[in-house]
Amino acid sequence: MTASWKLKTAALVFASAFSASAAYAVEPPKDVWPELHRDVFQSREMLQDGGIVMDAPDRAEDAALTPITLTVPAEFAENAKKLTLVIDHNPSPVAFEVAFGPA
Repeated sequence: MTASWKLKTAALVFASAFSASAAYAVEPPKDVWPELHRDVFQSREMLQDGGIVMDAPDRAEDAALTPITLTVPAEFAENAKKLTLVIDHNPSPVAFEVAFGPA
């Protein structure tokens, strides 16, 4: 095996790996919301902007223990029956549900 053949083989392997990773990097993620909307919410009409504010870290140290704070405006909470946090592209997309009722 010559040094030239080894170099050409290494360059080919590198080029193949680079082109495969580059193609994957530019591929847009699949829009899973239509399926989640159907499966989780039975395609019910959704409130587009209820003023709910979510505060969470960009990256958690432990994905199982990610601190999340949700601030729900009083006018929304008065009429809400349930709040569901859905994390798309997660193996189990429904992270939690909270049912509202009398205190």
